[in-house]
Amino acid sequence: MRKYKAIQEGDRWTIGEYDESYQGFITNDGICNYYFWDSKEEAEAAAEAYNTYEGEEWLGQHGFGNDRISEEDEAYESYSEEMIELYRLFKAVD
Repeated sequence: MRKYKAIQEGDRWTIGEYDESYQGFITNDGICNYYFWDSKEEAEAAAEAYNTYEGEEWLGQHGFGNDRISEEDEAYESYSEEMIELYRLFKAVD
């Protein structure tokens, strides 16, 4: 199971996975410092959703943090509602 938590970065929030053995947040996973939220509550909601989501997803897949889905994409209709809601929490739906 993922262990993402909200992390404050200046005046906005990101999420990162906490690694017990490293005793710190993993910051090169394509999620941390690539996706940002305006409040701790929004970041915590995204972290919780990402921690529990078990479906197909591409967030951070390429390490650039710009993995998005588009409502105009032909495949959009085939995405699960859970995936679409996760992407909405990450503001990654065009």
